[in-house]
Order: sequence, then structure tokens, then C-alpha cells
Amino acid sequence: MTNRQAIIYLRIAHVFFNITIFFFFVFQAWIGLRIRKQRKSKQPPQVLAIKRHRKLGPVLIPAGVFGFLSGCIIVYLDYGYLLKYPLHFFTGLIIASLLLVTYPVSRAIRAGESPWRERHYLLGLLAICIYSIQVFLGLGILF
Repeated sequence: MTNRQAIIYLRIAHVFFNITIFFFFVFQAWIGLRIRKQRKSKQPPQVLAIKRHRKLGPVLIPAGVFGFLSGCIIVYLDYGYLLKYPLHFFTGLIIASLLLVTYPVSRAIRAGESPWRERHYLLGLLAICIYSIQVFLGLGILF
């Protein structure tokens, strides 16, 4: 296998990995919205959903950052510099930054009403929206 073929396979792996992570983030957001809706309507919390949301988040954060870093490495190996696709790069950088900020915000949430809940919600919503744009930008590069 030549270096060029290896890079093509790495690009394909990058695409599939990041699309998978994106769908996990959408699933995570869906669970979070369900928890939020129940809390706002004063219903008893679904303990299983809360546990799942708390366990999946710390796994998805490094996975999302890894997806960004792997893309950086692939582009650098292929072209010798990072800004071959500047819009895709900076969108990924924003997503990775949002993920890294969202985690400590989520750790600051305590029982009852907390201002950190709203921040966590807004950061997560922003990350999902930008991630959606990033998927389309990435697919545009691939095809």
C-alpha cells in the first residue's frame, strides 16, 4: 500500500468515525432534552436516562476532540500544512473548543435549579448545530 492509499483510507475512517460521533452527540442531546423536559414539567426524574447521559458525555468529549485532531493529522500528512480546508478546520476547532468548555460546565451542575444547566444546554445546542454544518462541509470535501 502506498502512502497515498493510506491517506485515502485514513480520510474514509475519519469520515465514518466523526459521523458516528455526531450521531452519538445527537443521541446524547435527545436524552438531555428529555431530562430537561421532565425537570421543567416537575415530573419525577428518569434515573436511567440521567445515568446514561452522565456516562456517555465524558466518553464523547474526548472522542469529538480526537476526531478533530485526527483530521488535522491527516491533512498535515497529505498537504504539509493545516489550512488546506480553512472553513472545515476552524469549524472543527470551534466544536472541539465548545466540547472542552461544556464538560466543566456540566460538572458544575448541582441538584435543583442551577444557572449551569442553562449554560450546558446552550453550549450543547450550539455544538450540535455547528457539528451539523461541519458534517456537510466534510462531506463536501470528500466528494
